[in-house]
Amino acid sequence: MPKVLVTGATGFIGCHLCAELSVSGFSVRAIYRGVAPEKGGVEWYRVPGVGPETDWAGALEGVEVVVHLAAVAHRIGISDEQLRDAYLEVNVEGTRYLAREIARHSSVRRLVFISSIGARISAEMERHESEYGRSKWLAEQAVAEEMRHAPADWCVLRPCLVYGAGNPGNMARLIRLLNSGLPLPLGAIRNARSLLYVGNLTSAIRCCLGHPAAAHEIFDVSDGQALSTPELVRQLAAALGRPSRLINVPVVMLNRLGRLGDWIKSVTGKSVALDSSSISKLCNSLTVDHAKLHELTGWVPPYSVDQGLELSFGSGGGTKRREPGGIAPDSKAIGQPVTQ
Repeated sequence: MPKVLVTGATGFIGCHLCAELSVSGFSVRAIYRGVAPEKGGVEWYRVPGVGPETDWAGALEGVEVVVHLAAVAHRIGISDEQLRDAYLEVNVEGTRYLAREIARHSSVRRLVFISSIGARISAEMERHESEYGRSKWLAEQAVAEEMRHAPADWCVLRPCLVYGAGNPGNMARLIRLLNSGLPLPLGAIRNARSLLYVGNLTSAIRCCLGHPAAAHEIFDVSDGQALSTPELVRQLAAALGRPSRLINVPVVMLNRLGRLGDWIKSVTGKSVALDSSSISKLCNSLTVDHAKLHELTGWVPPYSVDQGLELSFGSGGGTKRREPGGIAPDSKAIGQPVTQ
């Protein structure tokens, strides 16, 4: 088993990944930036921050594979300019510098970079759905550029919306609404969106740690089944043991609500929870096919959507964070869940 370095190890995905690798017999060195977690069965290593001047020498010593999860994701309540600066410093230049250091470090033989399906939209559709997606697209290019002549190779995984026990973000907000018993104005939406259970993502990452066919490839990753927003609400409600309480509100009205959020954002200069972007994610379709990963490596998702939702939110789990392997989340960690 190779020794694996995981950045963003105290974030949502990082906690699940470190636990799975540890119980699978891998030696794991986990990066944190705040207070050292007390449990987890991994070797914790402090890196104060991820950026263009991070000292990676000690962290990379003796490591054969690096999984780079650390990133700044969308945050509510700060300005667009602050977000763009953080995306550039951490997501783009931080990734570039890590790839450069890996290229110089003889022991490392592979970098597995966790990007975002938003990068695919930026790359293929020649438009940027979000500044976050654009930053991940630029980071992918930085990895390829810095490691072009390196002895180590790389691969990229582009997950869609990741869900699981303890996930924050859009899914957590939806669960809180279901638990509140309030009616949800989402019944009239007709779309199809792919999801990715965190257990399926960690399985895909583990597959790519050493598979020779994964070298220099970019893979989209999903559960393999797309749901409409009303279908997702109904399945989540069933897992939580709650009524779905869907009401039919025309999508045009939801779009107007999003534009109101845009106006509030323009006046205050800060992001809000409900704007055109969030409405778009609720109403528009985005399907992700993992066929390439299957064809090259044989990987198939070990969990169905039904199983993933039940494991994540069944038996009243709701948004309560249930840490695998006793790994405590670091509230100051850079490695936060990917939001598309």
